[in-house]
Amino acid sequence: MKHILSLLMFLALVGNCFAQAPQGIPYQAAARNSSGAILASTAISVRFTIRDSVASGAIKYRETQNVTTTAQGMFNVNVGQGAVITGTFSAIKWGVNAKFMQVELDPTGGSSYIDMGTHQLMSVPYALVSGSLKLMVSTSGDTLYSGGGNYVIVPGISAANTPPTLGASYGGGKVAYILLPGDPGYIAGETHGLIAATSDQSTATIWGCNGTLIGSTLSALGSGATNTTIVSAACGAGTAARLCADLILNGYSDWYLPSIAELQKLYTNRVAIGGFTTGTYWSSTEGTSTGAWYIFFNDASSNPYNKNYAAYVRAVRSF
Repeated sequence: MKHILSLLMFLALVGNCFAQAPQGIPYQAAARNSSGAILASTAISVRFTIRDSVASGAIKYRETQNVTTTAQGMFNVNVGQGAVITGTFSAIKWGVNAKFMQVELDPTGGSSYIDMGTHQLMSVPYALVSGSLKLMVSTSGDTLYSGGGNYVIVPGISAANTPPTLGASYGGGKVAYILLPGDPGYIAGETHGLIAATSDQSTATIWGCNGTLIGSTLSALGSGATNTTIVSAACGAGTAARLCADLILNGYSDWYLPSIAELQKLYTNRVAIGGFTTGTYWSSTEGTSTGAWYIFFNDASSNPYNKNYAAYVRAVRSF
């Protein structure tokens, strides 16, 4: 008999008040067969997948749970407390990008899962969000940084009240560029720009998605983060963008692969930043279905190049 199951889902998005964030999301559902009859007192297996940014996005976490339904066909589980297939539930960055949960079910309790659909988590338990935020205090004790890239400077205390300068150690890396009037994101009276990681994240990583134009064609300053989100979701693991998107460095998790304009600033200021080689570095800007923009740090040459080419990767973040 062909089973096409339906689930009535109730996702409890409230966190209990514990000293630490409870690592689980309460999930309740009713299992029925294709005729609408409940699956009463039945041993079933459920697979949960947390995806990033879009419904078909990168898998951040996957688990399975075996449970027996009640006489009414109901079952209750805590997502995050099952048998882990991939990822770490406590490492999910709930406050970064949208999150989607895919639910699959095998009515026989095995591993032949039927896809029940993917739904966006429109809100996440407060305790989980707060638990995923990384807070860091500067060495001078005058600045509080959050994992989202925000910071608060305590007025009147030491050097943190002095705007950062090119090449200075700041925000988890080196100041790579300071926005000028006319640059996207420039705000008069404020200091914003790019921070580069102090060393390369890879010496040989492909861009990915060769043969497919995925639309990460933004090239201007400030567009690398958006490109990185698009490429990470479409091209998956083992690619330059994903390497940067998944990076947690010096307490910061908002690193990304620079756009071609941002990579140009890294090339121009490569001596002040330090640690670069004379090799080819990827940008996150797509040129064609088979090529993405790069800069050769030997002579500044730049063109869309084969996405399967293994090049250097240096992550950046905005400040």
